[in-house]
Amino acid sequence: GWFAGPILLTAPHSLKLTRGGGATGERSRVHKRERYTSEIVLMLARALHEIGIPAAFMVWNRAAGPGKGRLDPNYLLEEQFASSPWHRGLHKWICTNAADAPLFHV
Repeated sequence: GWFAGPILLTAPHSLKLTRGGGATGERSRVHKRERYTSEIVLMLARALHEIGIPAAFMVWNRAAGPGKGRLDPNYLLEEQFASSPWHRGLHKWICTNAADAPLFHV
């Protein structure tokens, strides 16, 4: 499945996200989407699969559009973790696939 594999490829900025605001003490601003990041992740996951290396992937569904819960995962406060779909997805992958694996984020 899309969430199984020892490698997790992500594109957290594949759609407009909110940074700051609320409890952060910063002004709220929009991080513009980074074009083609989802496509790159999906193509890389497929290429790895084709050579026998299973890779999980996580991208935003751009068809869903922006939403209140779509906060930039690079700017989350600890108290925002539970309300962030992105953070919950990362946590789920770690708990089910790689609890002891080294993590790397670009």
